Amino acid sequence: MFVMPQSQRMPFSEYLRRAASCTDAVYYVSHQNNSLREEDEFSALMADVEAEIPFATEAFGCPPEAVNFWMGCSKSVTSLHKDHYENTYCVIAGEKTFILYPPCNLPWLYERDYPVGQYVQEPDGSFSIEDMGSTRPWISVDPLQPDYRAFPLLAKARPITVTVRAGQMLYLPSLWYHHVAQGPPGGKCIAVNMWHDMRFDLKYCYFKFVAAIAGRSVDDDDEEGEEEEQLDAYT
Repeated sequence: MFVMPQSQRMPFSEYLRRAASCTDAVYYVSHQNNSLREEDEFSALMADVEAEIPFATEAFGCPPEAVNFWMGCSKSVTSLHKDHYENTYCVIAGEKTFILYPPCNLPWLYERDYPVGQYVQEPDGSFSIEDMGSTRPWISVDPLQPDYRAFPLLAKARPITVTVRAGQMLYLPSLWYHHVAQGPPGGKCIAVNMWHDMRFDLKYCYFKFVAAIAGRSVDDDDEEGEEEEQLDAYT
């Protein structure tokens, strides 16, 4: 089952208080909703961030569609997925480790349709999983602990591991699969990323060809909706 995190709104001071220990629930600021430019999110911080990265705007032929704020601890882990955006990812504090797979590795990543669930916090503070009654494509492979008995074709994939530290930036191409962990252990990681629209050009045609070989049905409408969902699965 693909389980989405519970989403809560709270004052930022309360988030900092709860996230200070990083020992019980995983508190992760990770909404991919243009949070740094939305008035009810983190727009007060936008003055400290460049509105765009000039070379990226020139290269992609458009300004960023979304500027997102991220903050979490070493327990905040994002499962393997892809995005339909050109992504410039800037780490401000701490570090992020990306395990990257190019789109041509899709036949070996075991993408399947899974039922969707969501964590729900009970009155006693415990968490249960609510079945959402839908399915979505997901990759359950864990690149940190690959199970080659369950997923033998995974051995053919060629991952690239990149650690991005404070003051550094990663360009993450659209349609590249990526797993994200952060650190340091016991510390906080703060980052900002900018999403630019992907061009549905020859690269996308190639991706659809690879998906067809892998036996995956790629529907444009489904993919656009996929970007609106939270893609973070926590361990």
